[in-house]
Amino acid sequence: KTVESIEMIKNGRWIRNILVSDDPQVRTEFEALAKEFLHYRYFITSEEIGRKVFPEITQVPVIAVFGESQKTPLFYYPTLDSDEVNAFIKDNDRPLLVTEFNDEILNDIFAGPVAKKKGIILFRSAFDSNADKIEKELRNVAKRLKSDDLVFCISDIREEGYQERIAFSLSITEQDLPSLHIIDVDGEMKRYAFSGKMTEEKLVEFINSWREGKAKRFLRSEPIPPADMSLVPNVVGENYESEVLKSDKNVLVLF
Repeated sequence: KTVESIEMIKNGRWIRNILVSDDPQVRTEFEALAKEFLHYRYFITSEEIGRKVFPEITQVPVIAVFGESQKTPLFYYPTLDSDEVNAFIKDNDRPLLVTEFNDEILNDIFAGPVAKKKGIILFRSAFDSNADKIEKELRNVAKRLKSDDLVFCISDIREEGYQERIAFSLSITEQDLPSLHIIDVDGEMKRYAFSGKMTEEKLVEFINSWREGKAKRFLRSEPIPPADMSLVPNVVGENYESEVLKSDKNVLVLF
């Protein structure tokens, strides 16, 4: 699609990858590239419009790549080798830390039965005194552990819309902040909660522990009651799996 005005670029949140060039051959090659990789959105604009919208570009042709939730683009000065361009767009299609949620991101993390990606979500309030420090730690973690199957996110539970709804659905309250959870939807939704001081090394250790299957699943639960010999013992979230799902007897549970 050809973008013919400055306003279309400035106001077009749907614009993702824009070629700035007047060269007919370059435009033709870019159109061929777009047909080859249909899972991204491609646009073309003139050098005149491109230089007005992106005064920082140093040469043309150039491709402006807007990752998901990014308000400013990264620039790729292409050879128009399809593999190189696709790799650059793929690497920068989504920022290291997602701070603005939309349907695409939520579907990637939560849509089952097996979600496309695992969500690593830091719930916090922007008014927290250490908010910037924790964000920096998580950003460093995202750089170290960047992977196609992971999405690193920051959610301010005070923001109306998606972020407020996510916190509500997971029962995250202001008393829990800051709180980091791994969301793993694979047949069912599993959550893994980090505990302790949020430093880069501790967060990396936690995520690697989850990757290795060693992290304990998070459950909201009353404390496990003292052992008793009653015929009808109480079961809580913490011992539901061992007492019910993995019992060697048939179990009838009254909820």
